[in-house]
Amino acid sequence: MAELTPNRSFTWETNSGGVKGVATHVIEPDGDGSKVTLSVTQSGIGALLLSPFLAYAPKRALGGRRPQAAL
Repeated sequence: MAELTPNRSFTWETNSGGVKGVATHVIEPDGDGSKVTLSVTQSGIGALLLSPFLAYAPKRALGGRRPQAAL
């Protein structure tokens, strides 16, 4: 765990096989429930080589739907 804001967000980091990954999870109130936003950043030579596969993973996890980008 790289960073923790209780009841709000957490960030973790990994570094393996030439890929450094950083993922941040943010939890926000949304009406009667919650909204969860996941942001992932990958860097390093391994990320460049794997980028076509890494780009497909979120779409596959969402059942073929494209992930929504926050602007």
